[in-house]
Amino acid sequence: MTQIKFITSVCIAALLLAGSLCAQGKSLAIGSVEGSAVTVPVTMTSDEPIEGFVLSVAFDTTKITATDVRVAGAAAAAELVVPEILPEGFTLGVIMDFEPPYGGQTIPAGTALVAEADLRADMAALGLDPGDTVVLPVAFLDGLNDPPLSNIIVAGGMSFGAGEGLGLAGGAVTIVGKGDDIRIVSTTGALNANSIPVSITVDSTEPVEGYVLSIAHDPALTLASIAVGAAASSAEFFVPRTYANGGTLGVVMDLDPPYAGQTVPVGVGNEIAVFTYTRPAADCAATRSDTYALTFVDEVFGHPLLSNTLVQDGMSIPPNLNNGTVTFVCGPAVEGINFYAGGDTAPETDPAGLGCAVGRSGSEAMVVFYYTSATQPIQGISMAVEFDAPLKVVDLDATHQGIVGARQLDDTLTKFLNAEFVSFNANNDTRQLIIGILVDSTPPVPLNHMYPPRDTLGKVLNVYFSIPAGQPCHEEYGIRFKNGVLGAGEVAISNRVAVFNASYPATTHNGCVRVGGAHDPEFIRGDCNTDWEVDIADPAATMSYLFLGVYSPKCLDACDSNDDGVVDLADVVNTLRFLFKQGPRIPAPYPTAGTDPTPDIYGLDLGCDTGNVCD
Repeated sequence: MTQIKFITSVCIAALLLAGSLCAQGKSLAIGSVEGSAVTVPVTMTSDEPIEGFVLSVAFDTTKITATDVRVAGAAAAAELVVPEILPEGFTLGVIMDFEPPYGGQTIPAGTALVAEADLRADMAALGLDPGDTVVLPVAFLDGLNDPPLSNIIVAGGMSFGAGEGLGLAGGAVTIVGKGDDIRIVSTTGALNANSIPVSITVDSTEPVEGYVLSIAHDPALTLASIAVGAAASSAEFFVPRTYANGGTLGVVMDLDPPYAGQTVPVGVGNEIAVFTYTRPAADCAATRSDTYALTFVDEVFGHPLLSNTLVQDGMSIPPNLNNGTVTFVCGPAVEGINFYAGGDTAPETDPAGLGCAVGRSGSEAMVVFYYTSATQPIQGISMAVEFDAPLKVVDLDATHQGIVGARQLDDTLTKFLNAEFVSFNANNDTRQLIIGILVDSTPPVPLNHMYPPRDTLGKVLNVYFSIPAGQPCHEEYGIRFKNGVLGAGEVAISNRVAVFNASYPATTHNGCVRVGGAHDPEFIRGDCNTDWEVDIADPAATMSYLFLGVYSPKCLDACDSNDDGVVDLADVVNTLRFLFKQGPRIPAPYPTAGTDPTPDIYGLDLGCDTGNVCD
């Protein structure tokens, strides 16, 4: 027995031994609810303040399972709460004022909610056919737990149980047998959006091996596409069909050998399809919204005619159908919201002068994404970008999700505002990048926790791109904003902002990456004084560096005349022998400049801070 349970048992036992009076005017009641996963309330009625109580509740645990028991409502401030889920039901011991200083808190007189229990029916054990109903009692029962507990309430230091006339009213859970649900998720598009994806989900109590969907829409709409949903992405067979006023989708999860048994898993809200609708041409200068019904229909579309069906355990089962809507919203866009991409420019820079991000060949370039907003504070930002080959986004994990670190947030307003959600991901094969930022996800959102209005550039995020080696100087590669980009995900993202919970498009200004800065260092081996000649001055410079301390080479790699990875007297001798005694040829790079083709000793780089420069 845990220490807390022991303490509680002692306290409750003491309460049970306290003197008793007639419990007239005091009762406990369990509510009655309907559903397969429910929250059952327990209420208390008392003619005086209550200092504590014990619940001991039983039900058929072969058909219902308790998943959580807790205080609620007027008992939420209790200082000692011990719930126990038992093979027969549950108990709950509560003392309102248990810890010093003893303030005397109680549950006020009257009728109040004091506890809740989450119960889930075992539909397989019940074996109900669609339309069948079963009522399962949830009743007070003294004697559960160890030591045995009785249902009591404590008032004025006295305990009141059934023996003292405490009223105990049980409840029930009513369960209706039905098939699983499929649902069209009602969706409202972003302001002025012409295309809206609508999710179709399933609530399933058994794995789904296949399904058929048949959905009708207003002929004023166009069904642009039908796609398999995220929960069914492993499906091996699917056939979408579009019609003038509807569409169908047939899916088999596991059709081809080897038969691995993939299914849509048991769960609530699993996405099994996405139907994307476009609206008729609309003049969105005036604010308005247009809502269209989306309705499951049987035996309307297809050859042969199709009905909405789930396949579970090898059987075709008609699901419960939950229709939905799609809403297109028109209205004037917010003026003055802009996205920019470019170099690491100071925030006060005029946007018109924003230049390319710069990086050297074989290295990385930092592209900074900016915003401006003439009048509106911004809660959240989504950016959708495509970029030219051979650029690649770096700092990605194995799933291509961006790793947001210090360098992504350095010197940004996003860091200053301590944004609660910052994310980016990229697909380097399709050359797409998406960025999502929500400054504050918990309403109410204060104005000082939003991107402020500003007409100069505000830094949002730094994203690093790699530039392959060998790219020519001054070559430029495009960074372009583009709506409908997937990045590494499956949801089309557009360039938009959230302003007081409404979505608005941003005017976009493309950027670029230019190859510039120093190349990988180039030098001539033996040219210790870096004057681009190998002559008598170079061994003299090496001697001055090694023994006199009066010369600091700009490129130790160039002083390493014999390319053994160290600069020492042997390099002086090697250069002199080559120049005057027909000694061995100096290793590359010689006689023309180049990069070091060999690693230095122990893998260390002697270093060379000279070299050709692009700009």
